[in-house]
Amino acid sequence: MNPGVWMNDTLFAQLDAWIDTHYRDRIAPGDLADLKLLDESHAALDALTGILKLGAIYDFQR
Repeated sequence: MNPGVWMNDTLFAQLDAWIDTHYRDRIAPGDLADLKLLDESHAALDALTGILKLGAIYDFQR
């Protein structure tokens, strides 16, 4: 198992900050057609895989 996914105080703080940075407080049906949401999702996943030290696992990261 990748050691970057083992929960500890540091990882918890990083994930908490990631949530504050990348989660919208609400989403409306019209947002699903907004390409900005896709960009935000890619940025969030890219940051998350970095925090967890997983490397590039999604096609958009390559």
